[in-house]
Amino acid sequence: TLFKIMEWYFYLLIVLSFLIIVGIIVLFILLHKYAKDIFRHKVWKKLYKLAQNYDYFLLNDVNLRIESNENIHIDHLLIGDKFVYVIATRLYEDNIEANKLYDSKWNIVASNRTFIKAVTNPVIVNEKRTVMLQSFLGCSKKGEMFKSIVVVNDNIDLKFGTSTTSKGSYLLKKKEVYKTIKRIEKESDLNPFDEEQLQKVVNRIHIMSEEQNKAASLFKK
Repeated sequence: TLFKIMEWYFYLLIVLSFLIIVGIIVLFILLHKYAKDIFRHKVWKKLYKLAQNYDYFLLNDVNLRIESNENIHIDHLLIGDKFVYVIATRLYEDNIEANKLYDSKWNIVASNRTFIKAVTNPVIVNEKRTVMLQSFLGCSKKGEMFKSIVVVNDNIDLKFGTSTTSKGSYLLKKKEVYKTIKRIEKESDLNPFDEEQLQKVVNRIHIMSEEQNKAASLFKK
């Protein structure tokens, strides 16, 4: 009868509505859980496009054990014609404030500037990582070949009392990465890297990173 058909459609609508709500909740949880990985992939896409367009080398998720028995993890290692870029990605849900770029801690604040929490300064951390990589590769001329870049998401405000760039170090939003690296390479008077030597260095880093990743995987098992 018509009544039973309408009743059946009513129950079907309830079930579909329930499944849609559950799907939305699950999607929200997954997006929140993997937000950092998604953001890192978005940065990778920018860097990959840059590497393809200008024939640069790009290594991702680099893990190295240096002589001091410390581990270095690098989200992205981009090697241009004249510089090596050690790139870290950081995703923040709220705005960032600090008196100076090099304050040991940054404040995470809401849109009304209400304090939420303090976080370790990623610029300082990535600069140390860059210096460690320099030393590991035997490069004595600090600041000439290596650039430290920290990339944050576009939808936050950065409020510092000083500039967000210093010699050899940059704090950039994702939308600024491509043009900034392109400008750094174009404006430099340094001679390009020797292609043969560069290929050897890239191969060395790649092989050592793969070995470290395998060792870490075996250790976890």
